[in-house]
Amino acid sequence: HRTNARMRVLTTIPAFFRPLNRITGIFGMNVRVMPLLEHSTGFWIAMSAMLLIALIMGMWFWRKRYLSGAE
Repeated sequence: HRTNARMRVLTTIPAFFRPLNRITGIFGMNVRVMPLLEHSTGFWIAMSAMLLIALIMGMWFWRKRYLSGAE
């Protein structure tokens, strides 16, 4: 049972970072026209969106007890 709990935590961690990697990958592309690139607050909007997504997913995983490691 301990191994299953550890594996659940180890599979949750990559799922936690997947949306953040996607957002940074999209903004890392070399394109001319993209929303938020030309605005002075675009960086902060993208950072706050990533923080919000991370917080929501962290709370969801915590409530589902995916991160606790205990059965």
